[in-house]
Amino acid sequence: MDIALIAINALGLVGFAFILLSTRMKTKPGFLISDMTGNLIAGTHYVFLGGAGGVLFCWAYALFDLAALKLGRAGLPVLGALLAGACIILMFFDPGWADLIAVIGSVVAVASRLQSDMRYVLLLAAASSLFWGTYGVMMGSWPQIAFSSTYVVLSLYGAWQAHRKLSAP
Repeated sequence: MDIALIAINALGLVGFAFILLSTRMKTKPGFLISDMTGNLIAGTHYVFLGGAGGVLFCWAYALFDLAALKLGRAGLPVLGALLAGACIILMFFDPGWADLIAVIGSVVAVASRLQSDMRYVLLLAAASSLFWGTYGVMMGSWPQIAFSSTYVVLSLYGAWQAHRKLSAP
């Protein structure tokens, strides 16, 4: 493995670490800020790997997070427009099955950002990560695979903790 590939994957690991950190946030703004930072870095990782879907959707996620942070549910039209724009741009890159998986994962991620209950934010984030883990396998991004696997577990654990807290007498 050459030094450039090691550096590219290290960049991906830093980005995905911020996204993993988002699952430990107790508030939606904390979740969105950590997730946004991670997606900006992870998208840059995909620039160097040549993964068009990864670049577009990571950076779109960062914009989704910003819109959700600033606009809340009123941001739905903004989020929909960003996703539609990313899909249209992706069509110029001759998308394959991996990119289709990224689109599905992205739709689920948008749905997570529109939830007000952290349990649902985290459950849908876990579902999105299952698609993104598949994308990582198809793109050969071991940081994406490791991240997605860990993110699913942490998201489900966070959702369970939030549920327990709300169910406590």
